[in-house]
Amino acid sequence: MRHKAAQLLGLRRATITAIVGMTLVATACSTSGQAVSAQPETASVSSQPAQQPNRQPTTDALATPGSTCGTVTFPAGTPGTVVVETGAITCTDAVALINRYYNDPVITRQGNTMSAMFDGWTCVSPTAVASQLAGYGSKCENGALTLVVVTGDGAANATATATSPCTADAIETDLSRDIGGQIRCHGQWAYVVWNLLGDSSSLVRVVAGKWAVYTSFPTTMCPTQARADGVPEAELSSFTHCADDSGDTVGGSGDLGLSTSITQPTCDGLGIVVVYSATKPGNYATEVGNALAAHPGAKYLRTDHSCPSLRQESNEGNPIYAVYKPAGYTQAEVCAGVHRENDDAYGKWLDMKTDPNIIIAC
Repeated sequence: MRHKAAQLLGLRRATITAIVGMTLVATACSTSGQAVSAQPETASVSSQPAQQPNRQPTTDALATPGSTCGTVTFPAGTPGTVVVETGAITCTDAVALINRYYNDPVITRQGNTMSAMFDGWTCVSPTAVASQLAGYGSKCENGALTLVVVTGDGAANATATATSPCTADAIETDLSRDIGGQIRCHGQWAYVVWNLLGDSSSLVRVVAGKWAVYTSFPTTMCPTQARADGVPEAELSSFTHCADDSGDTVGGSGDLGLSTSITQPTCDGLGIVVVYSATKPGNYATEVGNALAAHPGAKYLRTDHSCPSLRQESNEGNPIYAVYKPAGYTQAEVCAGVHRENDDAYGKWLDMKTDPNIIIAC
């Protein structure tokens, strides 16, 4: 009996276990027969697209003094290079400004120097001779910002000299004079007061990498001529003794109204024989006229309107009128011309690099 009872008990336990197992299996299955996870599903995180880094709008970097900013076309059709002389501006804006100066029909341009004022800018394009002396074909200024347009090798020269320091030491070294007062700097131009009796002052500029005297004050040069030569607008008020009003010269060119007109020779290395120099304001016309009569075939020029290889002013700070004869491009030709003239004659080169104190040895 005990044996059968044990069998019945074992059978009952097996049956219960089977029933429980079947129940668990049924619970674990869906009605469609797909298995259902006993663990709750973890909510999936929707993948968001990766955020792109913020992109700043692309802009031109500021071009600083000495930077070249691309090519423009002069009204005459020749190409030129825009150079930042002072201040800072993007090259895109610099080129656009020059193109507007050249081409915008709304802008009024005056005279053969195309002087124009618009939107705070003052622009000028010097005449051919003045342009060669100044080292640029056009110039635009707006406060501390100055742009120039140069041609050919002028671009290299402009970038080389655009950063010439406007300091007392630099100016004193180049001109061998002591500065005794203020300096007003305008890029490659400066107004200086010398350490001389009477507080003599001059307007100086950079020529071929060195400071040179443009004119001293008081001067008989007219504001129109000064503007054409590229004098900064801020300094034009210093030109108060215009020779046009005194009858000393005709126009702003320095012409003395003689039967022989003043000349502005090209600074291409020509040698000349100087036979007379006039340095006294008020006597220019008489002295130059007499010298021309005494030397048939001679011409005359005003040195501060000519090449930097000539002295730009007298020791007293006055303009110099030189009566001369063209001689040739060799030392032998110049010396032959000197020997044909009076004992006071001497030879000079007309170029952009010779020291104005040098006289051709004959």
